[in-house]
Amino acid sequence: MITASVLAWTAAGTPRQNEKYKSSVFSGICATCGTPIDGDAVAVSEIDNATFSNHADFFHFGSSHVCTACAWLYGAGKGRPGNFIATASSYEQTVISLDSVVEDKRPWIEVVRELARLPADTPVTGVLTTDVKPRLWPRARVATVGSFGLFVHCQDYDTSQHVDFDLHDLIRLIDLMRHPMQAGFSKQSIYFGLMRDFKRFQKDPAQVLMWETELQGWRDNPAFLPAVLIAGISKEEKKHDNDSKTKPDRAVIVEPDTTAAAGHSADQTQFGLF
Repeated sequence: MITASVLAWTAAGTPRQNEKYKSSVFSGICATCGTPIDGDAVAVSEIDNATFSNHADFFHFGSSHVCTACAWLYGAGKGRPGNFIATASSYEQTVISLDSVVEDKRPWIEVVRELARLPADTPVTGVLTTDVKPRLWPRARVATVGSFGLFVHCQDYDTSQHVDFDLHDLIRLIDLMRHPMQAGFSKQSIYFGLMRDFKRFQKDPAQVLMWETELQGWRDNPAFLPAVLIAGISKEEKKHDNDSKTKPDRAVIVEPDTTAAAGHSADQTQFGLF
């Protein structure tokens, strides 16, 4: 059975490991991912040093060497690859923000929609994180498009674990969260409850209650937190929404019920994008 690191390395085109690591012939299993080795490998002593953390977790198989796939990933640096996704035929680093300045990294929201169109038995592995500093790829597992999952790391929501969830549920939730975000609700308000932001709630209670009712039915779904992290709106959408805001009334005017029922435009000063 292929391991997560081998899947990512193979999908990336089997790149060469960092030149600072010397290869040696070894027969056994990889200390990090457990894949069988019978040939080139890198000794753990080449990677381990005084600043290396999580030694027990990352070398938990107890052998003296790591495979070439894990050596390549270790050689990328402590905070890399950060957010990433890999299938049997593709590997890419991703970002949460829809307006990232990194041109060669696509936002998760685009990637997951493409993944959902792949055959259900397509192998996949990846890490979804709001903090790219920790080394997280050794914790990733292999899933499939039909039985999906990612390693999810987000300290704000006290989560650092592999999460199994339905990919189509994820996409549906992302679409549900779009409207509250356009209305200015933060990701934390979407996660914990829209009414915690009373200022925005009172702008249009009927509409917010409708959104909250929809979201509440999904909060126990394992796809909910990944959807909160991935969902977002772009700067162009923010600008368009801000430009279309109505100006506040100068005085309180009693209007017929038809206009009162229409509500007011939601305040859009906070968007909660990571």
